[in-house]
Amino acid sequence: MYTNFNALPQNSRIWIYQADREFTREEVDLLRENAIAFIEEWTRHGAALKGSFALKYNRFLVLAVDESFANASGCSIDASVRFVKQMETLFSMDLMNKLNVTYKEGQTIRLVNLSTFQEYAKVQKITSETIVFNNMIQTSAKLAPTLCLITIKKPNRMLLRFKKKLFFNLKTQVFLSSVFFNNDLKKALLQVLYGTLFFFGMPFLFAQEMDPLLTNDSSQQEAWVQQQLKSMTLNEKIGQLFMVQAYSNKGAAHVKSLLKKIKKYKVGGLIFMQGTPENQARLNNRYQKESKIPLLIGFDGE
Repeated sequence: MYTNFNALPQNSRIWIYQADREFTREEVDLLRENAIAFIEEWTRHGAALKGSFALKYNRFLVLAVDESFANASGCSIDASVRFVKQMETLFSMDLMNKLNVTYKEGQTIRLVNLSTFQEYAKVQKITSETIVFNNMIQTSAKLAPTLCLITIKKPNRMLLRFKKKLFFNLKTQVFLSSVFFNNDLKKALLQVLYGTLFFFGMPFLFAQEMDPLLTNDSSQQEAWVQQQLKSMTLNEKIGQLFMVQAYSNKGAAHVKSLLKKIKKYKVGGLIFMQGTPENQARLNNRYQKESKIPLLIGFDGE
């Protein structure tokens, strides 16, 4: 259900999307119409969410949910992303690019990609006086009426932390884009493979023993990843990009279906949905034994 943005409690959860250009006056009216219609129907497993939206500087779309009324689920967040993508198509603009950085130059808002922003910092075009927007804010309490603008004290240090995807040692304001890997097949697959190493490097997350080939040596990890890539067919690489649903409270037919997907399609991971911890641990071990590459394991525990 839609409610006025300013009426939401300060701990409301928010998502910020920066546009690559300003919305026109006509687009603002159309965006408002579509956003209200979406929020009126926005649900969590069939139950209504209490939400709102705001448009700041005619450039930043802010979606919000009052989680004291009902928490946003994974499915409801997916629905909001689909809505934003629909707005991208409707207005022929980019709202999802996390590699763009927006900052103020005088009274003008500038948007550049991350590499350009880094170059600007090196040549002092971005200085300690530069005001940058932070789109990683997650609660409305940190979203001031001016979008919480701040001055970056040490732009070079900020860039280093930005590369490492760490939080900045700054006052709470600003909109700064987070890093997101692109859609290139090889890079996406590397994310999956490195993720496999990460998860299996923490054996307490899984019931089975840690693979003896694993090591904390990053060079050996890299060698393992490259070896796997070279040995895989194109279909196997594509299969690694998929994570399929797994239930521990369903019968033999479901288990058989998953084993087929693992063997035939070489899926990269499973996400357990319902059941008991004991059944999940037992099935997890069984599925792992059938997989050429260790499966990434997720859990829908909302």
